[in-house]
Amino acid sequence: MDDEWEEQYVFVELVGLVDPEKIEKCTKENTAILGINGNRPIINLCGYAFSGSYQDSLGTMVLFEENIDGAGNKALKYATHTTKILEASRVFLKPNVSSDSMENKNISQPND
Repeated sequence: MDDEWEEQYVFVELVGLVDPEKIEKCTKENTAILGINGNRPIINLCGYAFSGSYQDSLGTMVLFEENIDGAGNKALKYATHTTKILEASRVFLKPNVSSDSMENKNISQPND
């Protein structure tokens, strides 16, 4: 059936210069993943762009959630596990300049 789906967890490894404080402030509104089912997904996190590829991990990746109790103590709780890694490297986007727009530009030549 077309309406069936399967949930799969993926560990995302970000490679490149990233400001950890800015990443911590990411929300659903400023985060997007394009082409998640493709070979090279694009991730946008708070204005940072990453291009990645899926890898199989050498073992099982165990993911935990951090909980803080009433006394302010931190504790880790098992969340899930996975064997998939999305290794994503930082990319820098630049405007796409088409050849049509270049032909329409007037280039002035100096007078002799």
